[in-house]
Amino acid sequence: MKQIKFLSALIILFSAFTFTSCDNEAIDPALNPDDFGGGGVPTGGAFTAKVDGVDFNANELIEADYTNTAFGTQLNIIGATSSGKIMHMQILNPTVGTRTATDNIETLLTFSYFASVNDQYSSINISNGSYNGTITITEFNLSTNKVSGTFSFIGYGTTSSTAQVEVTTGVFNNITFQNDVTTTPPPGIVGSYLLTAFNTSVPTDLNGDGTNSTNQLNETTCFNDSFLTINANNTFSTDAKGIEIIFGTGGGVDEVGCFEDPEITGTWSLNGNQISFTYTDEGEIYTDVFTVTGNTLTFTLEDGDIVGNAGGSPVYLTSDITLIYTKQ
Repeated sequence: MKQIKFLSALIILFSAFTFTSCDNEAIDPALNPDDFGGGGVPTGGAFTAKVDGVDFNANELIEADYTNTAFGTQLNIIGATSSGKIMHMQILNPTVGTRTATDNIETLLTFSYFASVNDQYSSINISNGSYNGTITITEFNLSTNKVSGTFSFIGYGTTSSTAQVEVTTGVFNNITFQNDVTTTPPPGIVGSYLLTAFNTSVPTDLNGDGTNSTNQLNETTCFNDSFLTINANNTFSTDAKGIEIIFGTGGGVDEVGCFEDPEITGTWSLNGNQISFTYTDEGEIYTDVFTVTGNTLTFTLEDGDIVGNAGGSPVYLTSDITLIYTKQ
């Protein structure tokens, strides 16, 4: 479960969703060098690593592209040496921060290394389906289309996992990527939004006026002026307001209080009427998907936790939640 700071957290904890992909998973452990070249932007950045202690320097070609997929945005970085060795990274919903290799479709991360036609490696261990590797993105700038970071992984043979290589001290620095996500921002989606409804399936009476309400904006001022700003360069920012129970100590009385954490920033992508917001909070990477209807954005969560009351004392309750943001 995760704390909902993004987009006004009356809910204290979020259910953690794990998605696995099957027929439509865009992963192929085997690299095909003929697939590379012409798909991204050749760049003057640096792409280096050590493979079993031997230097890898993509001095022949570096290409990178940033595109939309059915599961959000995807960043591919490919580097080739003058001797024909190739290294490839696939990152779904990239954002600044650290993540480990995984098949979780929201935060998919894979690495590949091509030494020769008969000597290929992937961060996917075909013998048990596990993933290995870590990436830290230190720069992901959608204004300059530049990305930088570090990485390492264990590569398993694509025909036999007993064959392995260790890739260490990986660096990609100031690489320019072809941005097919931001070339044509969808008309009307960019702008400032205000939280206009925080609906719950369980009514509460947080203000103690004797009238229960399912719209928590009628019960507390903790979310007043909660905003979401969507920028044309596919970045966003939002405040992180919420309500919490302040537990009394030493026999003290439990109370309800407001909190406001630092603003959250990240990237967004639009597929049809679904807009995905990807961001990092306390070292964890999240992607939240909203439905676009006219000038409103709607997010729905089943079985979230909200603040309510029972017997005159504040408690956490399980409830379905619907957030509605309206463009200003």
